Amino acid sequence: MQTKPFHLTCIVLAVSFLISCAYTTYSPRSKFQRDAARPSPVLLDRIIEFREKYFGWPVSKEDFISKDPRYKQSFAGFPYLSTQFKTIDADNMIFYFDQHIKDEEKYNATQKTDLNAFHGKVTFYKQGGIFVWKIKMY
Repeated sequence: MQTKPFHLTCIVLAVSFLISCAYTTYSPRSKFQRDAARPSPVLLDRIIEFREKYFGWPVSKEDFISKDPRYKQSFAGFPYLSTQFKTIDADNMIFYFDQHIKDEEKYNATQKTDLNAFHGKVTFYKQGGIFVWKIKMY
């Protein structure tokens, strides 16, 4: 009796996996590729500069680049189409980035979502009286 549910579960999982292969793909990524896809340290330092100059975190990419031409220039060559700024408090903010240009081009060509697409977040926080950042790539 216990083997039937197990076999049925295996069959259902196998069929689900085969069907999902028509809609998804998995591209292996090396550490070098992930490091190359990280946002520029210049951009991240400019975000900290924005916080110190305007006494608040930017609320959007448009808010950030509209304040100073240097901020707009720091976004030049940014390889992600989607960004989100999430303010936690006056000393903490999380900057999310998603939809890497190469991943979007691959999706447009294959119509398959890459399960290992480039995306990540940058956490900004105050440590020892100065603002610092930490990148986490997924």
